[in-house]
Amino acid sequence: MVGELIRNLKKIGLTVLLFSTVLSAADDSVLQEAGVLRLAGEMEKAGELYRQIIQSDSAHADALVGLGYVYLATGKNHEAKELFSRTIAITPDYADAYAGKALALYRDGSASEALKVIDSYTKTVQDDPQGGRYSSEILWGTPFFQQARRLDRIIAPDKNRELVRFPNALTLFWELNILQRDELWNSGALIYNRIVRPDWNVTLNTVFAERADALEWGAGVGLNFRYNHVWSFNYSTDLSPSKTFLAQQRHGFSVHANVTPSTLLQLSSQANRYFDNDNGEWLIFAKAGIEKFVGTFSGAYLFSAGFDKSDELLLSHVVRLSYTSDEKISASAGFSRGYESVEMLLAQYRHDLVETFFMTGRLDFSQRVGVNLSVAVELRRGDYFMTTVSLSPTVRF
Repeated sequence: MVGELIRNLKKIGLTVLLFSTVLSAADDSVLQEAGVLRLAGEMEKAGELYRQIIQSDSAHADALVGLGYVYLATGKNHEAKELFSRTIAITPDYADAYAGKALALYRDGSASEALKVIDSYTKTVQDDPQGGRYSSEILWGTPFFQQARRLDRIIAPDKNRELVRFPNALTLFWELNILQRDELWNSGALIYNRIVRPDWNVTLNTVFAERADALEWGAGVGLNFRYNHVWSFNYSTDLSPSKTFLAQQRHGFSVHANVTPSTLLQLSSQANRYFDNDNGEWLIFAKAGIEKFVGTFSGAYLFSAGFDKSDELLLSHVVRLSYTSDEKISASAGFSRGYESVEMLLAQYRHDLVETFFMTGRLDFSQRVGVNLSVAVELRRGDYFMTTVSLSPTVRF
């Protein structure tokens, strides 16, 4: 009888082992599918699969982390933080969980707590080359660029690592102005953007414009650097042989500060050089703005001031409301009011009070292809002047 009991227990143990192995294989398959869906932006579907795994194994670290990042992508920061904390309790060396928790804390307004989480973890991997390299790659996917650079200095990164999935973007921009007197103006640009690393990118562009029987062209370059989770800096310059609408030289510098995760401040200056009767004129503009994010909505106010060639003060204001859904669709609408921008310095309308109502929308068909569409109606001195329509498809590779 004892022998039979032992044989039965062995059968039961073998059955449990086989069943556990089948469940593990099934979970791995579901986990992979969920990961593919998450990378493709299908957050709702990915979340359902992660929850399915967690129902069968509440301590499945990979599923907990995956669902945490789904919650981050959909604005559920508190829920994400709880999942990352559970994962750290189960697997104390899970780099993705620490990065996710820090990001959730940061988005909830606890930047100092987020940095403590990052710093405490990076200290534990400084003597582990493999773990340190993996952790730095995870950090580069967050706004904590300063900490990522620091870890790279301590542990030499893998030369073949891929920090940006699609580092190149090519945009074809086209704009049509329909004036009140049935005159059509056309302009367009070809823009190439290269994300060299998550904290800095380079932009090259060439532009043409056909306005008021004048055909012009120009080219430019821009540099953007994000120092850390708060500060970023941008410089751009455009050059053109034009002596009519386009500035022959345009230089712009701006500073952006995320004073909180949901509040962005912008300070910028712009210097434009125009030629009138072969005499060059430099015009300096200063701009300031603030943008506040609340969930999937944001509101922005921008103010600019500068002097034209006659030392006349030109002021303008812009108010904009925006909405973003699932990182695939975004829309904004706004109103601007001010005196003529320097783009029209040499035109006969430059002293007019200009009021513009505008709407823009963006749709990403996939992570590689997207398109922007905008429509604006412009009034001058209270009367209708023109309608502007622009279209700009983008391909990422």
